[in-house]
Amino acid sequence: MGHQFEPPGMARSHRTKGELADNAVERRLAEASDHCARVGQTWTPGRARIYDLLVRAERPIGAYELLQALSRPSYAAKPPTVYRALEFLVRVGLAHRIESLNAFVACDRHHGRSAIEFLICDCCGRAQECELEIDQTAFAAASARGFKPNRLVLEVHGVCPDCVG
Repeated sequence: MGHQFEPPGMARSHRTKGELADNAVERRLAEASDHCARVGQTWTPGRARIYDLLVRAERPIGAYELLQALSRPSYAAKPPTVYRALEFLVRVGLAHRIESLNAFVACDRHHGRSAIEFLICDCCGRAQECELEIDQTAFAAASARGFKPNRLVLEVHGVCPDCVG
């Protein structure tokens, strides 16, 4: 399972931190399985494999890149399989879709918040989920205009501290 993803068009020297240890990945898979059980959802081997790839990627990754990682000579994964797994992972709070990149990133917070904020490095490709709590201001402003907000997704692009230095 230890597939390492390299951000396309980005220098390897810009990678930060390195690969997650297998025990950290296994812990996150176990936590994801437990989370699904708590919310009454089925944790299948296919969903686990997609989540495993997202966790190991340590950056946003597109569906077709996941599809390529799943395919091997004896097995050709199909796009609907990947998209259904990603849809499930997003729905149960185990992954997020980064709209501006048309990519997905693993989430291990299980926060259930209505606001999701990302700091996205345009150099190394990593996306850091953060809790800026801007939803309170944004939701209040929307409500003051008669709009009933459901969720907020903020994507801030820039350069991370590892790539600046």
